[in-house]
Amino acid sequence: MFKILSLLLLTTATSWAADNGGLKISAAADMLYEQGINKSSTAKEKLEMRSAELTFYAPIDHNFNGVISVASHDHEGSNNFELHELYIENTSLIPRSTFKVGKFFLGIGRLNRFHRHDWFFTNAPIVNENFFAEEAAFDSGIEYNYLLPTEAIFNLTLGLTIGDDFSHEHDHDEDDAGHDHDSEKAKYPTHYLRFSHFKEFSATKGMETGINFLRKKNAHGEEQLFAGVDYLLKNRVGKTNTFILQSEIWFRESEEDHVKTEELGAYLFNEYSVFENSALGVRLDFLKNLTSNNDQVDYGITGQYTYNSSEFAKIRTSVTHEFSRHFANTVSKDTKAMLQLVFILGSHPAHVF
Repeated sequence: MFKILSLLLLTTATSWAADNGGLKISAAADMLYEQGINKSSTAKEKLEMRSAELTFYAPIDHNFNGVISVASHDHEGSNNFELHELYIENTSLIPRSTFKVGKFFLGIGRLNRFHRHDWFFTNAPIVNENFFAEEAAFDSGIEYNYLLPTEAIFNLTLGLTIGDDFSHEHDHDEDDAGHDHDSEKAKYPTHYLRFSHFKEFSATKGMETGINFLRKKNAHGEEQLFAGVDYLLKNRVGKTNTFILQSEIWFRESEEDHVKTEELGAYLFNEYSVFENSALGVRLDFLKNLTSNNDQVDYGITGQYTYNSSEFAKIRTSVTHEFSRHFANTVSKDTKAMLQLVFILGSHPAHVF
């Protein structure tokens, strides 16, 4: 309670100086109710205050901008604030370049570059949740973006981070031996690259494609190599996305104690606007262990309806069915219905395409 009151007082105090100092404040709320449909469902069957996020962003001086983001997540019935992002950013020192230093979500893929309340769907696809986390991969370090001096729009992202963090989970990650991965130093820094291309078809329609690579090695010697492609085709008329086609394909190679594992996963999401301020969407998920002898494959299908009251509030209903197949037999399944409510207060930062 003391932490929450302190944050409210800080928000109130800083808002008085917002007009004079250029400080912008954004608050985003994400509420979720899950209802299990089959007996083996993992649905929590309660209204969950999934997250409340406060973001402060402003110019520091004529060279640098600053971003501070803190969020409260529901974990086992309690809410605790934690640092999401804290970084300093510059867009003027090096021509056609942007770099930031601090703690941030890694600039790879599609979903990882956006906070969860800004996603086009409620929960992370199977491949993203298994490879990264239920929300995102993040760490502390430096990230550099360079817009190539070509007629076509190409962007290069390079990142180098400490490597002690990665999966943004809301509890500590311990392996079977009881090691806490968040408390020990990585063998070498995490490093990643994303090369993307943006194509504008008209004033309303555009397409972005990205190629991604990431390599990391944790404190216990597990080495991982990620390679992926992300894709987005979007048509936006005014403040409404009339058509969305989004996909990511990821490959992960893991090696620990001379044992190598290879996995391949993907998702495909398509959404059309219907009626006024409403949209219907469907997402297909896939994940397979390429080195496994049990031939198990995980699948998922989600159907959803989203009502956008405005760009600052939305209500989304979803039904998702996930199942695993083992030698042509279904070995597990999870079917649930979800109701999500998201709203934003204040001045939300502008998003890239």
